[in-house]
Amino acid sequence: MNRAIVAIVVLVTAFLAAAPVRAQIVIDGTRDAGYLATRWIQGVPTSAGDNAQAGVPAPGDPQSVTTGAEFKIPLSALGNPTLTTHLRLAGLIVSSDYVQASNQVVGSLLCDATALGPTRGVRFDLLGSPTSNKQFVVIGAGKDEPPPVIDGTLDAGYGAPLFLQAASAEWGDSTSGQLDYAPASEIDAVYVVRTLTDLYVFVAGNLSTDLSRLVLFFDSKGAGGQNQ
Repeated sequence: MNRAIVAIVVLVTAFLAAAPVRAQIVIDGTRDAGYLATRWIQGVPTSAGDNAQAGVPAPGDPQSVTTGAEFKIPLSALGNPTLTTHLRLAGLIVSSDYVQASNQVVGSLLCDATALGPTRGVRFDLLGSPTSNKQFVVIGAGKDEPPPVIDGTLDAGYGAPLFLQAASAEWGDSTSGQLDYAPASEIDAVYVVRTLTDLYVFVAGNLSTDLSRLVLFFDSKGAGGQNQ
């Protein structure tokens, strides 16, 4: 064998032996730790659009909302369900004439959900996973506990929310903080206290001054019932 070739093979072998051992790189489109330092970073903004998920606004903080609509409902008005019967509560915001439904729904839709459209055509069971048949909250058994104060402000006694809104309000965002004016309607969360005789419901959020409506539905009968 040529001595020059032997010398080159020896040098390459020595170089490989001295090279640092790196983690195995998996070809899957994700940067592994084995790539080490970044060689170059783009500093020029693209002029042909931004590849962000279309239509998905920045998430808000629905759990921080402590004002809204508050109700005291005698259990006798719901058919006197037994204390151990679980109740279900559904609801949504609709237009002032009840014809159009927003994307603000108890139980929430996906973050980029659009308005539901004509109320007569709303079918939650056709929306697909993960939203199908989940547009309600379940209220547990009644307890002997002190009731909250009905004043439109969230009391500590309500405890944890039964749901937090994930869908950004498509009919506008109410950020003014005024007590007598709101440019948009939102359902941010729902809290419930169930005593031995009454149901206290706190819907965190606001209704716009264009007379949008908050519509709530209660299921207190368990099996059976009627869809209409």
